[in-house]
Amino acid sequence: MIQLLKNLKTFFQPSPPQEFSQATEADVVACYRLLLNREPDEQGLTYYQDLVQNHHVSLQNLVDSFLNSAEFKKLRAERNRPQLVVLPKFKIYVHTNDHFV
Repeated sequence: MIQLLKNLKTFFQPSPPQEFSQATEADVVACYRLLLNREPDEQGLTYYQDLVQNHHVSLQNLVDSFLNSAEFKKLRAERNRPQLVVLPKFKIYVHTNDHFV
């Protein structure tokens, strides 16, 4: 019984976080599509492919690079800008990402 409890304790212990998961070219394309909402441009794709292939960039660093880009910040600001919605009896400004409105 004691051995069973020890085995269960070991089984349910969280595994240590993976410190370094190397980014791939597929990750680069996914970042463009998911974070920038577009296909990669040739110059940007070449830049990031070089980083991934020759400089062993971690997945987290690749994602951080996209999240800190001026393009992503601009997209985020646009999404957060209130939009005027005209209804039959009134007008209201809403945030398009506010799911409660």
